[in-house]
Amino acid sequence: MGSASFKPGRHRPWSALLASGALLASAALANPASDLAALNQSVNLALLQGPGTADSAQDLYLEVFLNDVPTRRIMHVAQTADGRLLAWPEHLAIIGLRLDGLATDRYLDLATLPDVDAHYDSLNQRLEFNAKGSRLNLRRQTLNTRLTPHWPATRSPGLLLNYDLYGQIADDSESLAAATELRAFGPYGVFDTTGLSRFGGGDSAAYIRLDTAWTWSSPEALWSLQLGDFISGSLSWSRPTRMGGLQWRRDFGLQPGLITEPLPQFFGEAALPSSLELYVNGVRQYRGEVLPGPFQVNAVPSVSGAGRAQIVLTDALGRSQILDFGFYNPNRLLRGGLSDYAVEFGAVRQRYGIDSFAYRDTPAASGSLRYGLSDTLTLETHAEAGEQLALAGGGGALGLGLAGIVSAAYARSERDGASGGQTSLGYTWSAHAFTADYSLVRADGTYRDLASLDGRAPPRRSERGLLAYSFGRAGNVSLHYSRLDTVEDGRFRSIGANYSVGLWESASLLLGGARELDERPGTSVFVGLSMTFDRHLSAGLAADRNRDRDSVSASLGRALPIDGGWGWNLRTQQQSRASLYQADAAYRGSRGQISAGLSHLDGNDAAYLGASGGLVWMDRAVFAARRIDDAFALVSTDGIAGVPVLLENRRIGTTDTGGHYLLTGLNAWQPNQVSIEPLHLPPQIQVTRTQIAAIPADRSGVALDFGLREVRSALLILHDAQGQPLPLGSRVHRETHDPDGAQVGYDGQVYLEDLRPHNRLVVDAAQGTCTLGFDYPYEAGGIPVIGPLRCLPEMP
Repeated sequence: MGSASFKPGRHRPWSALLASGALLASAALANPASDLAALNQSVNLALLQGPGTADSAQDLYLEVFLNDVPTRRIMHVAQTADGRLLAWPEHLAIIGLRLDGLATDRYLDLATLPDVDAHYDSLNQRLEFNAKGSRLNLRRQTLNTRLTPHWPATRSPGLLLNYDLYGQIADDSESLAAATELRAFGPYGVFDTTGLSRFGGGDSAAYIRLDTAWTWSSPEALWSLQLGDFISGSLSWSRPTRMGGLQWRRDFGLQPGLITEPLPQFFGEAALPSSLELYVNGVRQYRGEVLPGPFQVNAVPSVSGAGRAQIVLTDALGRSQILDFGFYNPNRLLRGGLSDYAVEFGAVRQRYGIDSFAYRDTPAASGSLRYGLSDTLTLETHAEAGEQLALAGGGGALGLGLAGIVSAAYARSERDGASGGQTSLGYTWSAHAFTADYSLVRADGTYRDLASLDGRAPPRRSERGLLAYSFGRAGNVSLHYSRLDTVEDGRFRSIGANYSVGLWESASLLLGGARELDERPGTSVFVGLSMTFDRHLSAGLAADRNRDRDSVSASLGRALPIDGGWGWNLRTQQQSRASLYQADAAYRGSRGQISAGLSHLDGNDAAYLGASGGLVWMDRAVFAARRIDDAFALVSTDGIAGVPVLLENRRIGTTDTGGHYLLTGLNAWQPNQVSIEPLHLPPQIQVTRTQIAAIPADRSGVALDFGLREVRSALLILHDAQGQPLPLGSRVHRETHDPDGAQVGYDGQVYLEDLRPHNRLVVDAAQGTCTLGFDYPYEAGGIPVIGPLRCLPEMP
């Protein structure tokens, strides 16, 4: 390389500064359109200074480009008398070139670098490298990174009462039932209590409390704290139970956009600046730009199971290449580093739905944890304790790449000196058209958990298997097997098959059959046909045979519209020993839902009536609504009625006489675009904003005030004492405020806002000062024209 004639010498920083100044000057001359910001950005280029060369070499300080991309660096290059360019190896590595097999203790001749073409642009003082991908050593770029935004929720104070009423009159009995939910919400969380009342029918109860709890959630930390009644956390191989006490758990629903499963990742390398497109199963998911070097593209999981992905890479020269990948979306795994947990302390609930306050005397505790050790391995553990019971277990799920997911777990319990174990195994695999799923949970007779203290013992064996295949338009077929062995009922096994197909656009056919294999072997078959005639009207026919019993049914109905309206249903079922005829109708309005029906079963007639809805107290007023199970908003227009309210640009309703509209069905913990139509407002109404991104907490309401206010404005016509319009440019001042005043226009007209019931004005005109007074006419509506008013000179 001829580097023997060059040896380390002293640094010359002054020459680097001069070269930088020359570079900026040449850049400005070469590109007259460059502005001060571009020059300032060039000043920030990092300088790579070499260790020094012999006096016979010329020092160059050049801006470096690598594969047509600026590196934001100025590199020292030595140019020999014969025109060769020499660079220090460390600098070549810094800009992103591999030095495999090259000397690193002396200057390298750029013309002899393997797989690298170096070009010196003397006019622009640039050094341009074009390297093959094998010579690039750049940091990997991560594309399509999905950030999970966190939106702070607004919690307005209020109360909510949900109710469901149901009454029935039969030939020999009458009954009435009511299910209620009382909810209080605000900045300090949600307090919720539910109950059930029954009258008639032989099991009357004035009120039975079901669940009562206070809940506080932290969206930032993704956890919820619940004090009161709850269902304990569980894993796929453990059983939940009802408890009263304290529960602390992970709640991924607090950030709805969070993706908890591992994202499919695809890797590649670009030699030149390129555009990149990612297709998953033929659907484009991402399009963007990529710089030279290795890259990683994340795919949002739109499919479950195995699939194919293609990356189309088009470089700056227009050349395209396609990279094809197979992938498996393991939606049963947690993303690496993510955890899911639940911890409970309290007492096991007894006689739920029968006794309001029955809990076991001995305290109990339960805990579950899932942790994504990596994107392919999720570990699990679970423990329980209470009433001389101790249980602990662990397991995990492992992704096998394109071969699916396998899971396993083992738990052991001990109570009253008897110990037992439970083993769990599972496997799942899904492709575009084929699905296979199997799970087995097997326990010995002495294995116990908290759920068995006031319930049934854990099954000795629970097993199920599924094979399914889709033929596309030709239909879907599935085979299933299930087995359940319990201490109380013994063994039950069943095997069956189902087939479904769309006959035409609005009709589908379902065929199925099953065979029970144990004490009373029997076969059942089923055939069903469903048809849809428009958006709401549908009909169905079905027939089945279970052992020696036959049944045929038919139905015709109109579905209840989500936004409100009428729905009805007619149904009949003919069995070997009984006949059923049933007709019912329902109406869903903005303030609730009512339903009624008649039935005739085997000679017994019955009529029933139902009603459901909610009552909300917010903003010192009570509002009737449909049943509210999630978040909602109270829209306020400051007493102005008839203002249209829109949700996601879809008109929902109008404000009532008090200027309110209760907007239900909002998504909790995420923005909901709520707006009003200002074109329908009277001209004297001023609007602060027309759209609000409402972010309510779950099961809570948020008050939305659009800042509407009535502006008392008027157009005044002012005359002088002789009845002539006041001169153009005269200044009108309020007596109590408004020091700047308003200017009189042509014909003595002046526009004033924020008027009072009685107003006193002072006018500065060319001929002197005059005063006048007038009352604001509320009954006029809009912007009234008042006058002509005479402005009389002030008395001395």
